[in-house]
Amino acid sequence: MPKPDDLKALAETEKGSVLDKFTFGDIELTLKLLILRGGNVRQTTELLADEGIAVTHEQIRYWRDTAFARRYVELRSEMAPEIS
Repeated sequence: MPKPDDLKALAETEKGSVLDKFTFGDIELTLKLLILRGGNVRQTTELLADEGIAVTHEQIRYWRDTAFARRYVELRSEMAPEIS
């Protein structure tokens, strides 16, 4: 996933599809929260809901495993020192 200067731009998956209601910022926040919550999708969904971002468990799994899999791995590597 490219790291655009404008996190408010609509997100584009690694396969080139544009998400119609989620921004790059939403995706980055979701993936980072997921990492910080130890991969717990339920907790991540609840935290996002508290921030006004309505995303399903299935969407988060799809983003992590398919749509933004490379970015998820990158973030895990980047955040590893903070988490340990």
